[in-house]
Amino acid sequence: MIRHKLFTSLQEEEHWINSIQSEGYQLVKVTPWIAAYHFEKCSRPPHPVRLDFHEHIAKGEYSNYLSLFEDCGWQPIQGSRRCGIHYFQQTIEASSTEIFSDTESKKAFYSRHQNYAYSYFGLFLTLFFIHYQVGLQNGYTLWNPKSWYLTPGLWERTVPVFSLVFSLKPHSQCLEAALFPYFSLLGLFISSISLKKVKKKRRN
Repeated sequence: MIRHKLFTSLQEEEHWINSIQSEGYQLVKVTPWIAAYHFEKCSRPPHPVRLDFHEHIAKGEYSNYLSLFEDCGWQPIQGSRRCGIHYFQQTIEASSTEIFSDTESKKAFYSRHQNYAYSYFGLFLTLFFIHYQVGLQNGYTLWNPKSWYLTPGLWERTVPVFSLVFSLKPHSQCLEAALFPYFSLLGLFISSISLKKVKKKRRN
């Protein structure tokens, strides 16, 4: 079974995964680029899944990172030393299902995730202003789709040429004028929500 879902909070993602597992499905793989979660049917509800966040772990330290969790009864499901989010499943019966052993470890987790959210917020904000300024310099604005077609000399051309240009125009300039800036806005919106949630969790 494959489920697709987007999240702005690691806690919400973790809760959703475990709610699916409570129905008798076990998480076996995650494809983050398409937000796909692969589950397999099992005879009884599996042990809980927990998420950790570590971006760009050094090559020599990554095996130690995984061994530390495995020694504590947590089997890695998905993750790499550069991916950021790591998925672990508990493999032993234990009184505690928390992946962090103390408060300091949990605070460090939220701090890493908050810094990550800040970096992407800044990236999307920069991309948006760059594309917005490019649009102004080329005579069109993001909020006025009609301006994407106002090319000098376009309306004075013969009908066959006009038809060709008009049909090709949306595939080039609309992509530049609308898709890229609005993609940046979407990324800015999602990263701002994620940042707000992780800051709230860190304070609590």
